[in-house]
Amino acid sequence: MEVMQLNLNHCEVAQQVLWQTLVKENVDVALLSEPYQVPVDDLSWVVDKTGKAAILAGGRYPIQSVDCSEHEGFVVATVNSVVCCSVYAPPSWPVVKFEEFLDKLSIELVGRGSVVVGGDFNAWSVEWGSKTTNQRGSSVAECFATLDLQLLNDGGASTFRRNDRSSIVDETFCSQRLAPGADWRVLEDDTLSDHQAIHFSVGHTRGPSESGYGVTRGWRTQCFHSDTFLADLSLGGFGIALTSAAKLVDVLSDACDATMPRRRPPSSKRRPKYWWNQVIKELRTACTTARRKQLRARSEVRREELKLVYQAARSALKREIKASKRRCFLDLCREAERNVWGNAYRIVMDKLKGQHPPESCPIRLRAIIEELFPQHDLTTRVLSSSPAEELSAGAWGGRSRSGDPCGRGL
Repeated sequence: MEVMQLNLNHCEVAQQVLWQTLVKENVDVALLSEPYQVPVDDLSWVVDKTGKAAILAGGRYPIQSVDCSEHEGFVVATVNSVVCCSVYAPPSWPVVKFEEFLDKLSIELVGRGSVVVGGDFNAWSVEWGSKTTNQRGSSVAECFATLDLQLLNDGGASTFRRNDRSSIVDETFCSQRLAPGADWRVLEDDTLSDHQAIHFSVGHTRGPSESGYGVTRGWRTQCFHSDTFLADLSLGGFGIALTSAAKLVDVLSDACDATMPRRRPPSSKRRPKYWWNQVIKELRTACTTARRKQLRARSEVRREELKLVYQAARSALKREIKASKRRCFLDLCREAERNVWGNAYRIVMDKLKGQHPPESCPIRLRAIIEELFPQHDLTTRVLSSSPAEELSAGAWGGRSRSGDPCGRGL
């Protein structure tokens, strides 16, 4: 499972560029600090009490359960059987509040099996590459040592970069069983935030042959109907000649297929955002290059010159993203004028689809059908002798053009 960690610094453009980074790195789960905005009805997001620590599961694996979201500073959710925890501890917190935050975090994570913790602790320690260790850093190191979680930071690259300052305040911890092969690294692409993105891998992804008896996809349980399921089990000979677990799985699978449609297989590759284009790609590359040159400049004068170049490249990237989104929106409006059932209609329906599960109660379904399709008494209609007169009566409501109710004219 591919995981990314990033502090978005409550920046709108940084959150927009985030999606392209997820596509590029094929990320399954993102541990985010200070997101700009969290969709209200999007089940792939989960946030803490303040909305400053978030988990985005927009890849191959959905959020299985939300384990803790009522506290301030961290949120815990299970994705692909891995307990993921996103953290943000503001630098304005006093030491007492920070210690209480760590105590609550320890209570939620103690005794868990596979755990990944990542976020902005705003703590310094020589263990993860800082020059000194402050009280926050000592508390964080002691907390995760008690939880038996291993630090993934290698201290080779800074995670916070602003102008001439840099530090390592974003830390990643995981269970001992997940540490081998994590390949933890700091990405050098410009995020348009003052933090760099962190990418690593955890866990083991089972292939189709390892999923068990060939069942690789689940079913759409909102369409489940118990009577149909039980009837198909009876026809399939449930409980008669089931001599092995494989036959039991086959019978249950057939009954489920007869009752519910299969879920779509998860897509292994995301598409770029609708506003992403070649110009934005080139501008982001130029922005990343300008930032690298600024950070590597040796003289103060040269650093200030390159800083202006980087700021100009960053502004150009932001302007192009906004302009591209505007153009795409206007194109969508023009298409909606030409074709009301086009992309605009599909976008709206995708937002509405799935908010309310379909009705499954037979009694209510019958009442709905009778209301929508009422029964009428059969009636007989006497046709006139002349088809032309019948057509004329139907077209003019039984009146002639002259207004004579008998249709005879004047």
